[in-house]
Amino acid sequence: MKIYTLLLGALFVSPTQAQTMHDWENHHVLQINREPARAAFTPFSVQKGDGSISLDGTWKFRWTPVPNERVVNFYQINFDDKDWTNFPVPANWEVNGYGIPIYVSAGYPFKIDPPRVMGEPKTDYTTYKERNPVGQYRRTFVLPTGWEVNGQTFLRFEGVMSAFYVWINGERVGYSQGSMEPSEFNATKYLKSGENQISLEVYRYSDGSYLEDQDFWRFGGIHRSIHLIHTPDIHVRDYAIRTLPASVGDYKDFILQIDPQFSVYRGMTGKGYVLQGVLKDASGKEVATLKGDVEDILDLEHKASRMNEWYPQRGPRKMGRLSAIIKSPERWTAETPYLYK
Repeated sequence: MKIYTLLLGALFVSPTQAQTMHDWENHHVLQINREPARAAFTPFSVQKGDGSISLDGTWKFRWTPVPNERVVNFYQINFDDKDWTNFPVPANWEVNGYGIPIYVSAGYPFKIDPPRVMGEPKTDYTTYKERNPVGQYRRTFVLPTGWEVNGQTFLRFEGVMSAFYVWINGERVGYSQGSMEPSEFNATKYLKSGENQISLEVYRYSDGSYLEDQDFWRFGGIHRSIHLIHTPDIHVRDYAIRTLPASVGDYKDFILQIDPQFSVYRGMTGKGYVLQGVLKDASGKEVATLKGDVEDILDLEHKASRMNEWYPQRGPRKMGRLSAIIKSPERWTAETPYLYK
């Protein structure tokens, strides 16, 4: 009977513990609604910059040394932030007077208790008082005309230390952690024409901080740029580029291989679309043009012949949806660097 009672006690304790586990101390939660990682590029329609807007600049800001002192409902549209500080983005908190800068050559500035970062450290630690600082941000922006009508709009953060939540117009868009990597969210369904309101809640430490014990200053905040990026409902989401000798053992000519990855929305199939890639030399002269049928590359019907060609049952997957032979290309060396475009 005593054993039965103890087991019941364990069952009642476990849900309570689960409820108090924060996303930023849960190694099973690295992101919520974040887009998969991709190559770094910004699409445009006619000229550079016409497909994106910057959210850098002045934000309303509030800082607190511990999470339980943050304002819980700050992301609501009608929240009054007139008494909050004006704060630049991107910028670190500590160099602007919020929190104490910490330099650690190796190890951690908080109590080691993975995946938790809120344990009580020694009293001489800065984190004894600043257990896990939180910065809360708010601002408004105007969505460019037409963006709400068609296409997709993504919210991209180039770097936030070290974990954060984001809301648009009072609705939570997602969560991400990883101080030195970009985070991207599809914000399309949260946006409206005209003025929109965006809020961020940034945590200085997370369970991801256990991977960030290198020799550097430990700062918190939004330390890189923020952008809104608009794309058509069918667009190149990612790509990989590889070069190989045209003939085994012969390094005179090379094969340029490009493998694009598309994202499609609202029933788009790629029919009638052609993808074109252009390689130019350092002076801007066209060297090669590569073309591919988008519907064929997408292969939304998963045709057996296409699947077997590009993803054979044995051996590595085939590369080079777009390919071209480049005759006697210029070589890159440290002494004579050369970049194609």
